[in-house]
Amino acid sequence: AEVRKRIAQYYRETGRDDQTQIEVRAGSYVPIFIFPGQPKPAADVHQEIEEAPSKRLDANGSRAEGNPVEETSSSVEAPAARRHTRRLYYGPALFIVLAVSLAAGWFLLRPKQPLDEVWAPLFETGQGVTLCVGQPQVAQNLSLAESLARGDVLTREDVLALIDLVSFLQSKGRKFNLKMNTSTTLADLRAAPVVLVGGFNNQWTLRELSRLRLQMEYRRSESAGEFRIFDRQNPEGRVWKISSRQSSDQQAQDYALIARFIDQETGQPTIIAAGLGGAGTVAAVEYLTHNEQLQTLIRALPPGKRNFEAVLGSSVVKGNQGQPQLLAVESW
Repeated sequence: AEVRKRIAQYYRETGRDDQTQIEVRAGSYVPIFIFPGQPKPAADVHQEIEEAPSKRLDANGSRAEGNPVEETSSSVEAPAARRHTRRLYYGPALFIVLAVSLAAGWFLLRPKQPLDEVWAPLFETGQGVTLCVGQPQVAQNLSLAESLARGDVLTREDVLALIDLVSFLQSKGRKFNLKMNTSTTLADLRAAPVVLVGGFNNQWTLRELSRLRLQMEYRRSESAGEFRIFDRQNPEGRVWKISSRQSSDQQAQDYALIARFIDQETGQPTIIAAGLGGAGTVAAVEYLTHNEQLQTLIRALPPGKRNFEAVLGSSVVKGNQGQPQLLAVESW
């Protein structure tokens, strides 16, 4: 009671009606906040009742003795105060619950992005990703550190593709292990999801493609050789090729194979990004790491198909590839 009197006296004597006031009702220890401009919810009644015994006078002007007035009204007003307090507490709580519910609903119902659909099998395992990079035949049996220290080991195109791929994985918060194809073992491929980068310079890429419908091969002719992507079920009808005699600066077109599947030998989800030439490999990585471009692949895949293989084509100007285009898709 003494605390309540002191608080009421403080606001009466200092004239602080323009400030937020704190009031403690009789029969309750829950503080009530009264904001400027808000009518007081019968708070003064309690104070008057509490002070009434000391202020009553008899007919002669003397203070009347007697039993103090019981604070019966506090039992009536206290529930109203508690209801007001509950409103103060429940309002923010309900707002938070509503906001969390809306956010969760949006997350669950939002359309799945193409990148999420294509990379989900690799990311859902919770493991890091093994990046197996192609390596020219002139430098065999080198470690990754030794390979990167020698400028003649990785082509410019392979480096560009690798940078794009590593940047993408880092943006997704995924760990990865870089390995050259010549130092990669079958045990490495069984240990974690795999991304194979490079075509004819990556023996593991050629090994995996040999089991699929769309494959790569080098075919020698009397006049010149050629690098080809062909359909194993229609080897002469569906062919995409470039001349083996042209340098990257002379090329006007390049092609690539991309694929995603569960490798039956390793049991791991695997992605392939392999160009006939270096520009094709860069185009394949670009296609696999951008939502806008993958959207065309997602539209072309029948519902429920988890494995796919696709042919990409890209124009080349002085060794630099243009935007990759989807040319053919197989799924199973």
